[in-house]
Amino acid sequence: MTQKGDHLQENKGVTYPMDLDSGLLYKGVAATPELGAHEDHGIIYTKSDEKLYHLYDKAGRTENRIAFTMAWGTFTPTVTLVGGAGNTVPVYTANSGRYLRIGDLILVDVFLNGDGGDEGAGTGQINIAIPIAGGASVNGDGVGMVGHADNGAGENYPLFGSIAQEGTTITLDRWTSIKVLAALTGDDQDDVARCVNLHFWYEVD
Repeated sequence: MTQKGDHLQENKGVTYPMDLDSGLLYKGVAATPELGAHEDHGIIYTKSDEKLYHLYDKAGRTENRIAFTMAWGTFTPTVTLVGGAGNTVPVYTANSGRYLRIGDLILVDVFLNGDGGDEGAGTGQINIAIPIAGGASVNGDGVGMVGHADNGAGENYPLFGSIAQEGTTITLDRWTSIKVLAALTGDDQDDVARCVNLHFWYEVD
């Protein structure tokens, strides 16, 4: 594949539009009926506005009906304890979150690790803030397996999470046996080597 001009690339004798910001071009997506069947149709990602566009001719004209935003961001995954008694919110040395938004889909990473202050205590259930509120029309309690926690005392828990409709936190449960889920509580984060690591996705409006 060789570059031709400012906005064209040549591949096997056919010239296609490209984005100079990223150079990404995906050939082979069916052209929409209204536009006709152009042999050089495809999908291109433009870094300047972080959108995908439908290419439909060699002149580089684009159809943006399928365009959607792609954006990275960071956030602080604030921990709270909900319900229960005797609660002390655990404080971590590392407390970081990042996310990728692709249209209405949010992919999230959360990293909580180390002894940054108070050790966790109590029977309140751990909730962690999410970067964007959940959608109003999505099913709550449906996120599924989201990560793991280590209480620092040799006990590791697979974690399941749920996000309510329009929720602003993810609620965590730990897997205690093949059949049983129990709330991840402050008592489960009561050691200096505690950690919670999450990777999950959810939908927004």
